[in-house]
Amino acid sequence: MLLIIVGIIFIIGGGYVSIRSIWERKVCTEIIEATIVGMETRTTHEDDRDGRGYTTQTRIYPIYEYEVNGEKYKKRSSHGGMRMMLGEKIQIHYNPNNPSISYERTNISGIIGGIVLILAGILSISGGISQ
Repeated sequence: MLLIIVGIIFIIGGGYVSIRSIWERKVCTEIIEATIVGMETRTTHEDDRDGRGYTTQTRIYPIYEYEVNGEKYKKRSSHGGMRMMLGEKIQIHYNPNNPSISYERTNISGIIGGIVLILAGILSISGGISQ
């Protein structure tokens, strides 16, 4: 039963991530150059599988800035671990009706991640049913 519940959660989460990514691509029709203006560091701690310790993972997320119609916007990249330098230029897509909505041009991980979650959910449900 637990596998079925976990599977349903994965499918719902994967569907949300995929739909959100597809929606961003549909509404963000303008391309503009953005500049990396900062970095945000995030550290996570996870317990080891054997329960004897934990692992620490630190990821660095670039913060980019762009200007539309004289107004500046800043956004943290959804891609941690990218090696970028301050001042580096990247291309982003933004929504001309709401320029605060944007994504990096190379960002396809949302769609792929959503599909992976959906597949994991299906496998989890099928494993729960066969038990």
